[in-house]
Amino acid sequence: MSRTLALSTALLLLSAHLILCAEALRVPIVTDQQRAVPPTKPSSQRGTTHGNAPPLGDPSYCTFPTPTYSLQLPNPLPVALQEALQRADQRAAALFAQNGTAGMHVSVVYNQQVLFSRGYGQVHMDSSSAASSVAPPSPPPDADTIFRVGSLTKLFTVLMLLHLRDHHRVSLETELKSLLPNYHTPNPWQTDRGITLRMLASHTSGMTRMIQCDSPCNYTDSQMLEYIATFPLLFPPDTYAHYSDAAFALLARALQSVTPLSMEDYIRENILTPLGMNSTGFDFTEAVKARMATGYNVEDPNNPIPVVKGEPNLGWMSGSAQMYSSPADLQKLVSFFCRYDRAAGYGQPLDGVTLREFFSPQFVNTDASNFDGYGLAWEFLTGVPGLGSLPFLSKNGGDGAEFGFDAQLQWAVRQKLGVIVLLSEAPSTLELDVTNAVLSEVFPVIDDLYFAHALQNSLPDQYTNLLGTFQGADITVDVTVEVMPYYNNTEQLKISYNHGEVEYALLTSAINGDTFRFCRLAPLGPISCERMEGGVGSDVNEYVRFTLDDNELAVSLRLPNSNLIYNRVKQ
Repeated sequence: MSRTLALSTALLLLSAHLILCAEALRVPIVTDQQRAVPPTKPSSQRGTTHGNAPPLGDPSYCTFPTPTYSLQLPNPLPVALQEALQRADQRAAALFAQNGTAGMHVSVVYNQQVLFSRGYGQVHMDSSSAASSVAPPSPPPDADTIFRVGSLTKLFTVLMLLHLRDHHRVSLETELKSLLPNYHTPNPWQTDRGITLRMLASHTSGMTRMIQCDSPCNYTDSQMLEYIATFPLLFPPDTYAHYSDAAFALLARALQSVTPLSMEDYIRENILTPLGMNSTGFDFTEAVKARMATGYNVEDPNNPIPVVKGEPNLGWMSGSAQMYSSPADLQKLVSFFCRYDRAAGYGQPLDGVTLREFFSPQFVNTDASNFDGYGLAWEFLTGVPGLGSLPFLSKNGGDGAEFGFDAQLQWAVRQKLGVIVLLSEAPSTLELDVTNAVLSEVFPVIDDLYFAHALQNSLPDQYTNLLGTFQGADITVDVTVEVMPYYNNTEQLKISYNHGEVEYALLTSAINGDTFRFCRLAPLGPISCERMEGGVGSDVNEYVRFTLDDNELAVSLRLPNSNLIYNRVKQ
């Protein structure tokens, strides 16, 4: 099976998984009461629960779990990966030359390792290209150049929410009105459902997308809540998803009400400082402006207009899109994302379970409009050109021409691969085009390197004790060893049976001495084995379980998703 055909299965698997999550999350794993959080209304049927991850077969397992598909790369990098990064660089440069105007920086981070970091264009355009007081020539942006990152701010607002929740200050199901008693938005549907912090963070509150506010937007809570009350809900809460900057502004102000710190200071002290992100923040000081690229309004590409640094000042709306950062700092953020298998502490502001929750779906767009689904600030995307229907988490930071900047962060959770593109011009789609181009070059090579490594020693110890023929009521199962060209010409334990001509091939070693994880094989090769092992889709439980006697000889087996026992009939 070709890679494109193999990966096309992932969209169906992703849809099945997301829909299963939307239904299965009625059952909590760890309740707010167990976390010593004051009781709130019953939790939403959407979203994800929090706590110790259940076994891979539990219907409430709706996070993106370990095991991951990442490895420690050697130095120097494998030749195939070096060549892929060169192609990615060439494609990024070509796209910028064709569609770019000002400056761009591209980063690739894999398993906490920065594989690629390069700038294109100019930090400041010379006076012959735009009205600028900065004298030419100007170099390309580097990893320390500061960009405005727009709606990437929403990621930090959610990290604040999760940090407060983990420290028992709020629940994701805490109602907005309990934190901001003066909040009121007309609800034409007259539903009893209150808006929760989870709904605000996952774009399911029903709130309007944007509310206009002069710069600087320095109004009081009372003034802004009175203004917001003029915008009725677009749909009943928690019934649909609609991207909302207003919801994140409210979320940030609600979170600020439970801490003596401002939202900006809380994020700096509890998220940015532990991660060493010292070039990221909200306040555009003179020192920040001195390191900042000039942003440009390129509504007319032939007449780029420089934007005043730090403008517009979102003030009360800061939790939606106010922040700035540098490529080096965002590389640290993605490296933090890679550590979702670690406990909190030692520079880890959130533990791995919380991070996996952060990466998990909250709402499925069944009409397939706009995004495939929403998470906590994230959009779930499939269909990256050249990668079939592989799922990625995405966050775009393009907030309009008046900001003069665009940003894109794309994150492949299980592979621990992130791509960051920052632009000093807006509006543009260049950041997404470059991200897709880079991913389509790098991701397949990373994928191949992992599986080539993982399959080198794939046969389990004493595997000969498992070989033989096993008989069920009407099916005969054969366990053999075969050289598999689709697995790097390595020997694989193969299970085949005569019901629908379905076959299984071993991908990992034993789990509990008698249990093995297998990938389904089609006549032409593996069908997205990695995603099945990673926990996405209806085939999450692709296990074959053997019963062993005292001599560790397999006397029977049970196939995946089946309670039927097949007994050994010959050796």
